[in-house]
Amino acid sequence: IDRLKRTFDRFAKATGFTVGLHEYPSREVLISAGWRDFCANFHRSNKETEEFCKENVSVTTTDLDQIGSRSLQKCYAGIYNAATPIIVQDEHVADLITGQFFFEEPDKEQFRDQARKFGFEEENYLKAVNDLPIITKAKLDEIFDFLVDMAEMLAEQGLAELKNRKAAKQARQSEKEILESQKSLKDTLESIQ
Repeated sequence: IDRLKRTFDRFAKATGFTVGLHEYPSREVLISAGWRDFCANFHRSNKETEEFCKENVSVTTTDLDQIGSRSLQKCYAGIYNAATPIIVQDEHVADLITGQFFFEEPDKEQFRDQARKFGFEEENYLKAVNDLPIITKAKLDEIFDFLVDMAEMLAEQGLAELKNRKAAKQARQSEKEILESQKSLKDTLESIQ
């Protein structure tokens, strides 16, 4: 996780895109990199709006059931989030998520109203809105391609680790059985003498 966090931090710094790893089905955030103030300092730090954020993640990741599947959702706050699953041995174990962007210039009045509704300091909130990137669908496709590749790589590494652990467990069991057989044979030989 630490190594992956460094990789995600570098990705976020290099691209300006957020990336997160959420355990599935609990949707616990295992890694978050590049989160914008809009989410980190406003919506995720307010009890009422944090529940909306969690619900949005749930909706975004619910139908991800195949490697390479993608989901794009506009959240209640007016920004977009996207996800792709990590599936190991046909089991959905986690999701890679990016987001916190717009596809077009945001309606500032909508965000002023939101600041008032949730008690956010208006000018800092609008600054956080202005700091969110506006991207094209083509750019999102490029980011998704990266995330799908990353998800496939993580799934392959997870599967390899599972196979290594299973092989190591079998080797330990075989070694234990051999030692027990040797001891039994030794005991038998000693009792004959």
